[in-house]
Amino acid sequence: MIELRMPAMHNEAAISIEDEGGLVARAKAMDDAAWAHLLHAYYPRLRAYIWNRIGDDGAAEDLAAQVFEEAVTRIGDYEWRGLPFGAWLFRIARNISTDFLRKRARRTGIAFQAAEPAPLSRGLEQRVETQQLRQALQ
Repeated sequence: MIELRMPAMHNEAAISIEDEGGLVARAKAMDDAAWAHLLHAYYPRLRAYIWNRIGDDGAAEDLAAQVFEEAVTRIGDYEWRGLPFGAWLFRIARNISTDFLRKRARRTGIAFQAAEPAPLSRGLEQRVETQQLRQALQ
């Protein structure tokens, strides 16, 4: 069984397309080291992407972990086509975060509307204000 641990560092490990193809092949063979490398490389960006969509820090961490759980489960269906593995992971992240937003909307009675991603140039203060506003509205 693959044991996934969240990376302690926030800096990303860059992976070339060629190296990524080898890592994905090893991940398909359930190589723990390959999964750890992919997790370290993609987790921070996936978490940021999900947070940008849902605005909830704790849930973003949980959902980013779910992305990797689903990737481990479905890796047999993945076909390497020379494109970044991250594209597949981000599609999973989009689906998981959309499901989360729909469930949250059902619980709160607010109509679901997928949020547009915020610009990456947004300052930290503005993000904190946005998160506080979202929490106040919930």
